[in-house]
Amino acid sequence: MREKYQQLVIAYQNSVYTLALRIMGNQAEAEDVSQETFLKLWQNIDTIEAERARYWLLRVARNACLDKLRQRRQRQDAVADSGNASDDDAWLDINVDNSVNSNVENNAGSRALEPVSYTHLTLP
Repeated sequence: MREKYQQLVIAYQNSVYTLALRIMGNQAEAEDVSQETFLKLWQNIDTIEAERARYWLLRVARNACLDKLRQRRQRQDAVADSGNASDDDAWLDINVDNSVNSNVENNAGSRALEPVSYTHLTLP
């Protein structure tokens, strides 16, 4: 079980991280999404077929990104509805619909596309 997990992490960590980075637009959130994705992999390792692992991982990562973008939008809407937006809340002025395209352009050729290794995780 542990060996299967490690093989899948090594094989797909770059793909998962790159997808998350392109959707989320920053390294910290991409790392969070990647970590959540590989935690779900560990929790479901017995049910995942190796042939479908890439599809499964990218789908989980995509869904985690969409959940985070929805949460971001809800925070943005809550601040707008309260009418108490301050300069500190200016970072919430994010156009979620266009975030994927602009984030890819902003990160093109940057160090941000370097992969994060998850092979060091301690497994239960």
